[in-house]
Amino acid sequence: MHRLLSGLLMIVLVGCASAPAQEQSLWGRVHTLAETEQSHAPAIWVQPEGSLTAAWIGADEIGVHQDARTVLGSAVGDTITLPLPPVHPTAQQLLPVRDGKLHLLWQDANANREMRLYAALLTPELMVERGPTVISDQLTLRYAAVAQPNGQILTVWSGGLPAEPALYLQRIDERGLPRAPVLLARDADWPALAQSNDGSLYIFWRQSSDGRFSGGQLQGDQIIRDEGGLPSLEQDDRLHQMDIGLDATHLYLFWNLTRAAGDNQTWMISRPLDASGWSSPNLVGVGEAQENTLQTGLNTGTVASAQAGDLRLTWAAPMPGQFEVLPVAGRLGDDLAVVYFQAGAITGYQRVAPVQTLIGPPALLPDRDRYLYLAWAEPQESGRAALKLTSSRG
Repeated sequence: MHRLLSGLLMIVLVGCASAPAQEQSLWGRVHTLAETEQSHAPAIWVQPEGSLTAAWIGADEIGVHQDARTVLGSAVGDTITLPLPPVHPTAQQLLPVRDGKLHLLWQDANANREMRLYAALLTPELMVERGPTVISDQLTLRYAAVAQPNGQILTVWSGGLPAEPALYLQRIDERGLPRAPVLLARDADWPALAQSNDGSLYIFWRQSSDGRFSGGQLQGDQIIRDEGGLPSLEQDDRLHQMDIGLDATHLYLFWNLTRAAGDNQTWMISRPLDASGWSSPNLVGVGEAQENTLQTGLNTGTVASAQAGDLRLTWAAPMPGQFEVLPVAGRLGDDLAVVYFQAGAITGYQRVAPVQTLIGPPALLPDRDRYLYLAWAEPQESGRAALKLTSSRG
């Protein structure tokens, strides 16, 4: 009997020793949702009851496909391959409808190999209720979208002639069907769109002719213009994206770019919501953490106070919505971090999880209880990326 018990104990100990350690972040458990050839974070959306849906582009011996799964607490649902026949899908985005349904947006090539904006309507069980539905009617370069309270989606997309792109406004109704597009501006690309708590819509873009930004507040189909300068781009520099952020008092524009020498950079400008006049473009970076802490009004745990400094933030992704502070996720040194802005300046940060490198932006979303959900794509030696997720709910 003694030998039998000893043998069983050895089996248990060996089993415990060989079990891989659960990856942890500052906030809690890290889920690996999938491994795939994708440079940016999976598209995510958090429902009011706390369940999260993630979508990404998968690929295997069968071919390319669009995948999704749900996460509720520590329970991760099965991966579902969506019956949405793709060609070269990219730029997925999830936005809410009603009753737990979701709009899935993405870009893909049509039968003529021209990129278009597509949409599908997903049920809470990740069944495709409608789609794929072609949204844009011209060559589509880039797009941005925000959800409306009635379950509709407001999109802006750039397209037409690649050398002379124009910007179009288009609505998608709660059934996933598109309205007719409206021409907003010519000489326009890299659209960014955001909505404040009072329903105000802000739209900005980069002018192709001179590299300046243009845009402003969107009222109906008209724009109250608000223009300014961008960080200068040299030959062979690459702009990756432009994003809008909001806090209680300020409006922000962020740009992620890669210089010709290979340096990834994030630039920012800001202005008060109730005044004109933008700050000068500045590289985003933080200084050393201070002893005191920052009260963010969000459920994120302890946040160290900080100011702008020399440790550069790259691949920045501002969180949508409007709160007292603006959280912005990105890479900070050897960590995935969330940097907090208030009144146009850096006020604090958290190092959430170690990350060897990023080659695309993360995704950051709140739930109704002000917990945050952070997703990212971490390149692996296999040439694929591990799509990861962590939450301040723990």
